[in-house]
This record gives sequence, structure tokens and C-alpha cells, in this order.
Amino acid sequence: MIDPSVGVAHLIVGLWQTHKLNEWVRLFVSMGVSYCLTFSSVCGTALAANQHVAVAVGLGMVSAAGAAGVAYLGSPLTKKLPVTLPKELNVQANSDLVTIEKTK
Repeated sequence: MIDPSVGVAHLIVGLWQTHKLNEWVRLFVSMGVSYCLTFSSVCGTALAANQHVAVAVGLGMVSAAGAAGVAYLGSPLTKKLPVTLPKELNVQANSDLVTIEKTK
């Protein structure tokens, strides 16, 4: 029987050798930054507009989930990985989100 930690180690080494680990880390950082920036801006805007704290946090969470979804769906790493989203969060069609790519 194989030890699970050995399997995880082989997975990490395999990803490292194929240079996919860096791409996955970049994807998760992109998703995390997108989530945090969107949550902060939407929640802060709602609070500045004198919305209740729960409403502001809820709006921030929904918007941030959409932003992270756009980052996930836009990655070539996740092209063949299925995602289940509520239809209210359809981030592919008619999205108001803008993708910014830093060139250097």
C-alpha cells in the first residue's frame, strides 16, 4: 500500500518537472488577488453608500466569487475542468468585469 504523502510528493515533483506548478501557483494567486480586490472595492463602496454591514459583505462576496470565477475560467490550465455555478453567477456572458494583464 502506498503512503498518501508519497503520492502527494510524486504529484508535486511531477508538476515541478513539467513546469506546471508555477502556472498553478500563478492561477491561485490571480484568483486570490482578484477576490480580495473585488471584495474590498464592492464592500467598501456599499459601506460608503450607508448600506448595512451584512448587505455590504454579501455584495462583496458575490462579486468577488464572480471575479475569481473569471480568473479560473480564463486559465488554459482549467479548460477541461468542469465548474458548476448558479445561473445568477454566469461570468462568461455579459460580464461587467475587466481583465487586466500586467505586461512588466
